[in-house]
Amino acid sequence: MHSIILAVTQSPQIEHAIRNIESQLCSSVIFISRLRDYHSISRKNHVGLLVVEYAIVRYLTDEERVYFYSLDCPKVVITSVKDEVFSFPIPVYVKLGEPGNLLSENLGKLINEYFRPLPPGSRFSTGTEIQFITRDSRMLKIYQSALKVARYNTHVLLLGENGTGKDVLAHLIHQNSKRNEHAIVKINCAAIPATLLETEMFGYRKGAFTDAFRDKMGKVQLANGSTLFLDEIGDLDASLQGKLLRVLETGEVDVIGGLQPVKVDVRFISATNQDLKQAVKSGTFREDLYYRINVVYHWPGNVRELRHFSERLVLRCQDNEFDPKMVEEEIDVLDYQHTSKAVDSDLNRFMENQEKQFLLRWLTKNDFKILKTASDLGISRISLFRKMKKYRIDPRQLKASNKSGKK
Repeated sequence: MHSIILAVTQSPQIEHAIRNIESQLCSSVIFISRLRDYHSISRKNHVGLLVVEYAIVRYLTDEERVYFYSLDCPKVVITSVKDEVFSFPIPVYVKLGEPGNLLSENLGKLINEYFRPLPPGSRFSTGTEIQFITRDSRMLKIYQSALKVARYNTHVLLLGENGTGKDVLAHLIHQNSKRNEHAIVKINCAAIPATLLETEMFGYRKGAFTDAFRDKMGKVQLANGSTLFLDEIGDLDASLQGKLLRVLETGEVDVIGGLQPVKVDVRFISATNQDLKQAVKSGTFREDLYYRINVVYHWPGNVRELRHFSERLVLRCQDNEFDPKMVEEEIDVLDYQHTSKAVDSDLNRFMENQEKQFLLRWLTKNDFKILKTASDLGISRISLFRKMKKYRIDPRQLKASNKSGKK
């Protein structure tokens, strides 16, 4: 199968810039104006690189964006200096000059560089069309954890600064889950005012309020059977936190103006750049909601401790239900025990070293005479021998080293 460069653009300037350097490129170029035509081209050709105009990527719907991410090829997005800050999680993009003065030479170098296969070990298949590309060992651990979590229906909380790829990780988890037959649904809790966010999330019935001329299905219902990605959940208004908690607890959504709750089957992946534990302490984020969305918690112990941990929870639970706060308290206790053990271990090593030095000083003072040293220390000869064996103190070697030192 022939390997080609596929350029998706509706800009005559960008097409002209690429055509100007086509003879310098490592492969031939096919131009299309719509991203949806990718598959018709890829059936006959291997796409070695996808070059896309930023204006096309910018206005993709959530479903189209998932499709774009899933295309199994390297991607380069071309922008103009007048475009807003680029925010899509694509491995590389390039800013070109003003229209009519595109930096074709730099573009040619970039296309040739990314068209070639990546070095071995830097590309890892996720088992789907999405590719996870990294050489960093820490990112590989995150990747492996995401794949493990993806197999289950547990809710996931992603924490990290802006631009660290939480969006990409959410899509990665969804694409490797049993829900990947349906597109992931996304909502940004910080981008929509609280008054509008409620209708956006939970929907409404016709006549529920003045401008409700028809039924509107909310994002929670749209994600039925799929995954709902709640980006910037730390900015969710307090009143909406309660409604979201009800969905998580009951699997039902209360549509505004509806007479009966609607059953839904949704997996929630939440993300934020905020410290939610601190937000819980300050009262701006509900504690019960935090434990609902943060199901994959840190486990500091071993298997035996996990069994004891479970037994303690059973003894503490009431009405056959676990209080999420109870789980956190037990983990905090275990964390403290592990920390205490580490401190105790360090202290024991320190004390043993001090005892060894103490014995060496007395043995040297008494010219390594065992009976004399034991008598001075107020211990039996056998006890002294045991301690010497424990600390690997050999009188003959020490005598020999002392004599050579005196010479």
